[in-house]
Amino acid sequence: MQVRFFGRLADHAGSQLAVALPTGGCTLCALQALIAEQDPALGAALERPGVRACVGRDFAAREQWLGDDDAVEYWPPVSGG
Repeated sequence: MQVRFFGRLADHAGSQLAVALPTGGCTLCALQALIAEQDPALGAALERPGVRACVGRDFAAREQWLGDDDAVEYWPPVSGG
């Protein structure tokens, strides 16, 4: 699965990271743990307040089930006006 990152997360990790999901998929929480195994600093950044995960077009809860075909993106907090 290709996971995409935006904003300061992309500054740290680049815009994409390939992550191998377990057979049958996993939760978003488990995906985050897999990312942390590959890149501990990125894993810590994903735990910061305000960082949101999107699956498809919707923000997702940590319990969201993922399959290989799901599109996952991580967004840092944004501000502006």
